[in-house]
Amino acid sequence: MTFYKRPAVTVDAAIYRIKNSEIEVLVVKRKNDPFKGYYAFCGGFVDYGEDPKDAVLRELKEETNLDGKNPILFDVRGAPDRDPRGHTISIFYSVEMVDPNQEPKGGDDAAEAMFVPLSTVLGLNFDKDLNAVINSQTLPMAFDHLNGFKSFYTWLKKENLI
Repeated sequence: MTFYKRPAVTVDAAIYRIKNSEIEVLVVKRKNDPFKGYYAFCGGFVDYGEDPKDAVLRELKEETNLDGKNPILFDVRGAPDRDPRGHTISIFYSVEMVDPNQEPKGGDDAAEAMFVPLSTVLGLNFDKDLNAVINSQTLPMAFDHLNGFKSFYTWLKKENLI
């Protein structure tokens, strides 16, 4: 029998809300290496035998104490060098909060969990039509998650959610 090296599969949860006329997104501050102290989507590894949609809701609960529902795929990233621990393929889902008024609380391997303005994550200012007008990163992001947040913003616009 031939054995093949296989990449690990991870999932990431993207949640947004509009507060005081500003788009906010959920981020976690990583408690452990790699990228300890950096910001990221909440997420983690898919367990053997686990459906990725179940995994993203589990990781959301473990890292933020938020209950999620209706995960919708918006991106997949799999560059072999995106994670220093080895080749991972990440599945990015947009997730709705069960209780939109609940605030996140860091848990498991997330030192902190919070909503921050999307403009802070991307280093962007938005005009009145929510079009990005300046581009410079302001939060230190783990892995390739800055590109993931850019993809999430593009997806939100395409789906007419913002």
